[in-house]
Amino acid sequence: MNVRKITISISEELAYQADRWKDDYNPSELYQEALRDFIHKKEELEERMRGASDLNQIVERLKKQKRIAEANFFEHGKQKGLVWAQSADYTELHYAVTSLDSLVKRATGIDGERFRAHHILANTILGKYFDKIFRDNNLIWPAKTPFDVYFNRDGKKFLEGWCEAVEDFWKEISPKLNHY
Repeated sequence: MNVRKITISISEELAYQADRWKDDYNPSELYQEALRDFIHKKEELEERMRGASDLNQIVERLKKQKRIAEANFFEHGKQKGLVWAQSADYTELHYAVTSLDSLVKRATGIDGERFRAHHILANTILGKYFDKIFRDNNLIWPAKTPFDVYFNRDGKKFLEGWCEAVEDFWKEISPKLNHY
C-alpha cells in the first residue's frame, strides 16, 4: 500500500486538547477514518441526488405519457361522439345538444376531483349508450350503489371529447335542417 503524507492545520486550542489525549489515538488513523466517513457520506448524497434527478426524469416522462393518454381518451370520445351524432335520430341529437351540457355540469358540480356519472348513466335517453361505453372501456370507478358511480379522469376526458364532437356536428348540421 502506497502512503501519502499530508499536512493538516488545527487551531492552537484544539492542539492543546489533542496533546492531552495523544496517547489514546493515532492522528493518521483518526484522520483516515474521518476522511472515509466524509467520502462515504458524500457518495451517498451524490447517489441520492442522482436518484432524485432520475425521479424527476421519471415524473416528467409519466406526465408526458399522462397528457398523451388524456389526449387519446379525448380523441376517442370525439370519434365516438361523431359516429353517434351521425347515426342519431333528430330527437336524440337535439336532446344531447340541449341537455347533455347541463347533465355534465350537474355531474361536475359534486366537487373538484370526483366526476359523478350517475346523472348521465341514469338518463333515460343516453344512459344505456354511455353505460356500455364507460363500462367496456373502464372509464368509471366501481361503486357500491348506482349513486356512487364516478368517472375516472379518462372517462371525463372521453365525455368531454364526445360532447365537443356532438356539439360541433350540431353546429354544422342545424342550419341545414331549416332548409326544405
